[in-house]
Amino acid sequence: MSTWVRKALDFVNQTGNLNKDKPASNIWMSNLQLVRQTTEADIILLLDFEDEETAKVKFSLPGSFNDFILTPTPIQQLIRRNGSKILYWDEIPALGYQLMKDILKGISSLVLIPLNSMSTESVLLIGWESGQDFNSDFKDCIETIKIRLKETKEQTRQLTYFQKIAIRYSAILHHIPHALVFVNSDGFTGWVNDEAAALLRLASPGDQLPAILSDAMTQLRDRAINREEIYKKAIRLFSYMETVTNWEWQMEDRNLLVSCIPIDMQQLSGRLWIFEERNK
Repeated sequence: MSTWVRKALDFVNQTGNLNKDKPASNIWMSNLQLVRQTTEADIILLLDFEDEETAKVKFSLPGSFNDFILTPTPIQQLIRRNGSKILYWDEIPALGYQLMKDILKGISSLVLIPLNSMSTESVLLIGWESGQDFNSDFKDCIETIKIRLKETKEQTRQLTYFQKIAIRYSAILHHIPHALVFVNSDGFTGWVNDEAAALLRLASPGDQLPAILSDAMTQLRDRAINREEIYKKAIRLFSYMETVTNWEWQMEDRNLLVSCIPIDMQQLSGRLWIFEERNK
């Protein structure tokens, strides 16, 4: 196995597990650091073509060129003339005055990798100050890097989209004026909003262990004046997986109208509890 084949395999292995807890920008920076490590390049630039007049350096290694603004036309024309193929240069052609003068000064060998997708148009530039041997094994390695980076691009796009949705709906759910409790049927996860955390006397809203939620809800039922009635109905509820609404829990200082809704979806199942406070 040649050195470049081994490096390509190492790159795929190290970028294979997307850390969903990291922001997309951190994931990209980690992957570009691996590109630099794999290729032993002197400079790495990821350009995003934001519009017809603006190309921005999204990430750079070294980082001194981050957010540098360029005119995209010369690079875009070059990519289109070559059918969006990877371009290898022992001698760098004219790529735009700013790019050559301010960023690629001193670079003698360059690889240009188009990373276009449905949502964005990008290009990765990998440069070396000394000459680089673009043999077949090296080119196979670069092709592998391109495939993996395009996969990462799509994964981070989806991750960013779902993170935004999660933030949006979490903000909405936390501001609903009813206590919401969700207990996942997997036995390992649960969630409460701000109102539910206060009602159940939990330290904080958000993710909770089902065991903690079960104990807190038992304590809430035990504080009810009509707890015997509540327990009898609860037995039927859990035996038949029924949907229950307008279930009254009478407390000393207030009444709660409780709904319990079974959730059974392809990727989510459990019970949603809704506690609506009614003054006596």
